[in-house]
Amino acid sequence: MIEKAKELADAGIVSHEHASEGHRGNIGKFMHSDAVRKGRWAQHLAGQALFMLTGNVPD
Repeated sequence: MIEKAKELADAGIVSHEHASEGHRGNIGKFMHSDAVRKGRWAQHLAGQALFMLTGNVPD
């Protein structure tokens, strides 16, 4: 899970960099929202992995 979260986070960073280049129009908006979605999903997966490892719910 942690590896998958890391891959998603990296993909989100790349998507955000591409969106920042031309942050206009529908394509730029889509790429930005896709980067945000990937980042949130990566946080969610990392939180699940931490819970499974420690039993604590992350803040």
